[in-house]
Amino acid sequence: MDGEPLQFIHPELKIQISVTDLAHLNGDEREFRLQALASKESVTSFDLSRLPLIRVSLFKLGEAEHVLIINLHHIVADGLSIGPLFDELDTFYRAFTLGVIGVPPVGVQYADFALWQRQTIAKETAYANQIEFWHKQLDGTLPVLELPQTGPDRPSSPSTARMSFSTSPAGWCRT
Repeated sequence: MDGEPLQFIHPELKIQISVTDLAHLNGDEREFRLQALASKESVTSFDLSRLPLIRVSLFKLGEAEHVLIINLHHIVADGLSIGPLFDELDTFYRAFTLGVIGVPPVGVQYADFALWQRQTIAKETAYANQIEFWHKQLDGTLPVLELPQTGPDRPSSPSTARMSFSTSPAGWCRT
């Protein structure tokens, strides 16, 4: 607001889960189709002016075999946020498989933690001095940093960089 970043937390947001049944396909065809759909999802951009900035797709491969793909914009979660996201997903999944209705609400939300952290830092003189130092250092126009190039020029068009990973914690697998 007025040139300053503003965080707005929506009280509730329902995320639609796209479900695709691939169980009718044979093994190789099913794997190929899953890879194609996952690749297509991974390069589909987000419209930052429209919520949600997260897409969830569930692929049914068999009666008891599914693949869940969570595609989210980096503005929604960074590297440090992924762990708690998966921890919470694990908690809900375990509760669901055990037939538990309702899961206790999370005690502290991110915005609460961020506020506490800012207040704590502001109270401590050492941190206050560091903040003041860096405000002075970074005040005004900063010089362009000329770094040596170690590879070819970057493409002029935006990249479709993506990160993917697979996890199968022992607790999630049942035989």
